[in-house]
Amino acid sequence: MLSLNNYSEEIARLLENIHKSYHCSIMKKMADDNFTDFTFQQISVLKFIYNNPGINLNELSKKLMLAKSTVSGIVNRLELKKAIIKVRPADNQRVVNITIAQDMKDKIERIKELKNSYTKEKLGNVLEKDILEIIETLKKLEKIFVS
Repeated sequence: MLSLNNYSEEIARLLENIHKSYHCSIMKKMADDNFTDFTFQQISVLKFIYNNPGINLNELSKKLMLAKSTVSGIVNRLELKKAIIKVRPADNQRVVNITIAQDMKDKIERIKELKNSYTKEKLGNVLEKDILEIIETLKKLEKIFVS
């Protein structure tokens, strides 16, 4: 019987392998689809802003668990690329609220389509009962790790 340490090592290895493979495959699909203007970090920030329109820089850095200076640099580069819009409220000039530029919204939707297409492709030959089991297991993992 495996010890808790062996289980945790195996789970960590599996999660890392799945993440690495998924990440590399999606990045390749994005490159094939001419998404070479943005780094993975920039895309991650864009997706987060897309899902949280009007978020400010402090909130964004906390949610992403990155230093404010790191997030600020990413946001500034995204602003130069006209991917985001920064707005300073009249009542508090120290706060910067961030939203996605309109034409960038379509690109983010395209990224979602690429991910969905890749996932469908990988699950194409998997039985429905197995897919449902995978979903339930992933929900359990999400509950454990995302808290």
